[in-house]
Amino acid sequence: MRDAEMLLRFTAFKESLEDYSGNLRQFLDAACGVGQTALEEHGESYLEGLASACEQAIQRTFTIFGSNAFLRFEDAAYNRRFNIAVFDVMTAVLSDPQLDDKIVEDHAAALEGAYKDLCVSDADFQAALKASTKTIKATAGRIQKFSEQVEAITGTTLDITSRAVTLAMKAK
Repeated sequence: MRDAEMLLRFTAFKESLEDYSGNLRQFLDAACGVGQTALEEHGESYLEGLASACEQAIQRTFTIFGSNAFLRFEDAAYNRRFNIAVFDVMTAVLSDPQLDDKIVEDHAAALEGAYKDLCVSDADFQAALKASTKTIKATAGRIQKFSEQVEAITGTTLDITSRAVTLAMKAK
């Protein structure tokens, strides 16, 4: 069941990040409805495309972090517990269609360093991974901050960054 929930979260954030209102349950329920409609219109290829994009983002996360994938970094070490907020950030950002595997591989060390730096020196990013992770501000903030780092390191403009900015404007 956990895998199904993670795929649903990935799909919801990938397909309709801007529609997030701070109520995760409603957001995921709405994503099911959107997914059902898309499945009826596009067939199995819709689901296969989403699953493939999610798998690719997961693989890219492992390329960057190895055994520390989807873990929070704090107190100079990785917390050994899987963190769903980190999963949301990594899969949303690393599935961006503007990225490719070679770019991620070439910049893996710098990307990991940027993530660690955010975890250590950005109080808002830390809070968005630990406390009140479901708020619009936390959701938009963590995705925006990491995607901006990815853009700066790779020189690639990501679609997800502007989408996270749009969501963040709703929190103000």
